[in-house]
Amino acid sequence: MKSDLQAWLISAEFRKILGAASSSNRIIGALITLTYADDALLGWRAIDAIGRCAVHLAPSRSEVFKKYLLRLFWMMTDESGSFAPRAPEVIGEIVRSNPEEFSDFIPMTVSLMNLEPEDRPVFLPGILYALGRIGEAAAGTIDKSIGGIEIALSDPDSQARAMAVWCLGRIGRHAILRRHSELGQDDGEAQIYHQEYLLDTTVGEFYKRTLQVAR
Repeated sequence: MKSDLQAWLISAEFRKILGAASSSNRIIGALITLTYADDALLGWRAIDAIGRCAVHLAPSRSEVFKKYLLRLFWMMTDESGSFAPRAPEVIGEIVRSNPEEFSDFIPMTVSLMNLEPEDRPVFLPGILYALGRIGEAAAGTIDKSIGGIEIALSDPDSQARAMAVWCLGRIGRHAILRRHSELGQDDGEAQIYHQEYLLDTTVGEFYKRTLQVAR
C-alpha cells in the first residue's frame, strides 16, 4: 500500500488516497510516515492528503484522528525518541478540518510556540503553518500566539520568517506585516506549498505578494 500511496502522491491523485483511507484507518498512519520523505514535494502532498482525508472522514471517525493527534504531539517530545519534523503541519491540517471537534488540541498547538531553543530550527516553520491553518478556519482561537508569530518575523531562519508572513497573512493580520516593511528587502530563500506544488521564493517576494493580495 505504501508504494501505491507514493505513486498517488507523485501524480496528485488525492481521490484515490481518500478512497483508500475510507476503507482503512491505517492509511493515515502511512501518510504520516510519508511526510518524512526526502522528496519535499512528496512530503507536502502527504500533509495535504491527510488534511483532505480529515475533512471527509473526521466527522465519523473523530476518535481515530484524536489518537493520531495525541501520537503526533508525543512524537515531538524528547521522551518519544522519535523524529517527526512534519508533525506540526499534520496537526494543523487535522485540527483545521473540524476546529470544534478538535478544540482541545488548539491550545496545545498554540503552546508549541514555547519551544526549547534546540528544537526551534526544526519545528518553528511547521508550527507557524499549523497556526495559520487553524487560525483561518477558527478566528480568534490562536490569538495568544500572535506575539510569538510577530517575533518569528525576525527569526534567523528564512523559512521561519516566510512562514510567519504566511501565517499572519492567512489570519488577516496584515497590519502587523505592514509594521515590518524591512521584510520587503529580505532575500532569504524559502519554499511555500501552494495548490499542490512547492513554490521557490524569497521572504521579500512572498511578503510583497501577501500584502498585494490583501489590498
